[in-house]
Amino acid sequence: MEQSPELSSYEITEKPSFNTLRGYLFLLAAGIVSALFLPITLALNLSGRIASDGPSNEIKAPADSIIKEIAKENIRINRGDALFQFEQPLMSAEIQVLEEKISSLNMQIDSSTQQCISVKSILDQNLSHAKELFALKRNAYEIEAISMLNLLGARGDLDIINREMAVHEKQCAQDKERLLGEKKVIEKELSKQLSSIALTESVTAPSNGYLHRVSIKPEQKVSAGQLLGIFTSEGTAGATFIIPLRDRPFINVGDEYLVTSEAYQILNNPPIRSCTITAISPDSFAEEAAENSEGDRISFQAQCQFNETPLTGDYPFLVGMQVNGSATSVRATLVQILIEGYRRLMVNQD
Repeated sequence: MEQSPELSSYEITEKPSFNTLRGYLFLLAAGIVSALFLPITLALNLSGRIASDGPSNEIKAPADSIIKEIAKENIRINRGDALFQFEQPLMSAEIQVLEEKISSLNMQIDSSTQQCISVKSILDQNLSHAKELFALKRNAYEIEAISMLNLLGARGDLDIINREMAVHEKQCAQDKERLLGEKKVIEKELSKQLSSIALTESVTAPSNGYLHRVSIKPEQKVSAGQLLGIFTSEGTAGATFIIPLRDRPFINVGDEYLVTSEAYQILNNPPIRSCTITAISPDSFAEEAAENSEGDRISFQAQCQFNETPLTGDYPFLVGMQVNGSATSVRATLVQILIEGYRRLMVNQD
């Protein structure tokens, strides 16, 4: 019986050999193992703030004054350079008054000295005449030309002049001492005022760093203690990130992140800074959840150090500014992800 042409066109394939099947199974197993253990790049995003691990000082006005000069913002400033310079009209007026008082006392001292010299010169002349007169009368008394009473009268005149000279010298000394004492007191006050104005006429940088967030302008009147701006030491500004518990196993010291600031998202090309994780808190903490979430979230804290200071440029990352970090070097295997997911599942069940 002849086979139909249609049936003859079909052929039964040969049963694959065991070696071929084993090869297919090996390739499948290798693919599964590769998928499980081959590292993949994770898309991790962290949020946080710019912080400072060094001096970040609020600069305040040392006294009531007027702003004269302000250092440039976000430009490196050397230690000791002036951040703010002030004019202090009230203190300057007080200094001028004290200087005028000292000048007046100097004039009084000079006038008193000249007057004492002039009076002493007259008294010296009177004393000289009285001595001559007494000598003449003593000679006259010795030859009995005058009486003892007349001689005693000449002696009395001489004693009066001597007493006048003693009183005059004492009075001059007292007046000079009083004037010099007043001058010394005012000079001490002037010295105090000059020292005070020297200490408060400028605020200098405590170290190399950057001035930012200046809240005043030149010629503005400021009060003692008023906030003028912020100064952050060079190389101390970094980012502090919050790491959710679910992401903690995949973040390690040395991972690199690209950081952007929420303040500059409106720009067409917002600045991006690179930083490296330098430390991660060993202990977790309970982060307050949002209003629409239940319970607190367990989180960790990471410190990220910038490769270059973020405080410079037209768009600096300032201390306290909100920032976001995106991972550029974080990698993990599928096995790690599955194990971590299973661990969190078991913890939640407990």
